[in-house]
Amino acid sequence: MKIRLIAFDLDGTLLDDRKRISDRCFRAMKEAADKGVVLVPATGRLLTALPKELMSLPYMRYVISLNGGVVWDTRENTVLYKRILSAEEALLVWDFMEQYKGMRDFYADGRGYMEPQNQTLMETHVLTDEMRELVRSTRNVIPDGRAKIAAGSGVEKFNLFFEAGERKRQDRARKEISEAFPFVKVTSSVVNNLEINHKEADKGRGLAALCAHLGISLSETAAFGDGDNDAAMISAAGLGVAMENGEEGLKKIADKVAPSNEDDGVARVIEDIVAGNV
Repeated sequence: MKIRLIAFDLDGTLLDDRKRISDRCFRAMKEAADKGVVLVPATGRLLTALPKELMSLPYMRYVISLNGGVVWDTRENTVLYKRILSAEEALLVWDFMEQYKGMRDFYADGRGYMEPQNQTLMETHVLTDEMRELVRSTRNVIPDGRAKIAAGSGVEKFNLFFEAGERKRQDRARKEISEAFPFVKVTSSVVNNLEINHKEADKGRGLAALCAHLGISLSETAAFGDGDNDAAMISAAGLGVAMENGEEGLKKIADKVAPSNEDDGVARVIEDIVAGNV
């Protein structure tokens, strides 16, 4: 199998549990890039929230961001694919989410927004210090989320976090939101959250759009992930790779299971790809 493009999730996949990229991962990515392979972060994060040490690499040009909601050519600063919720749609979802009493926020126009009352829930609803720091650094605190949505041009993604142990409420919310709004897609990237995008925003569609732009067949791609929001991309890629630390359902649909993000799983498989062993 000839691999011409490698897409990889960040949190729980390329990044270790302390949000770091290992030297081995850096070396493996460079070896692949030197062979002409296109390397693409595929993340639920905003473009501006990607690690600077990753995006400073000269070969890191394309990004599938916001779970496939926006695909970027960062060198040209152009959007290759975009699917977001209109302001009218987003207001319906925002109001509906309030009943679940979770920590909610949203992304719009490339920035994250959170109300003060949701910021106070950070300690109980965001489970690790590293994730709390990421959320703090990527959210603008505003007094009225609804007013911000109403005045804007649309919402790129909603996040809804639950306390640990609230899985039944989380599962109920996922079912009810999906049933109430056929124009959304509900996924999860960590054990206690929901991520709500436009129904045509997923990493699989983002990968397909980028491949069409580059003239690369999906059969010539590899994709790495660990969470539910990676499933569409794992299914779409020629070689879908789930992380050992990933969700069991993702492992079942993957072509291969890599060692965990703490054990350089991405690097190990990329090394095999470069060596022609995959």
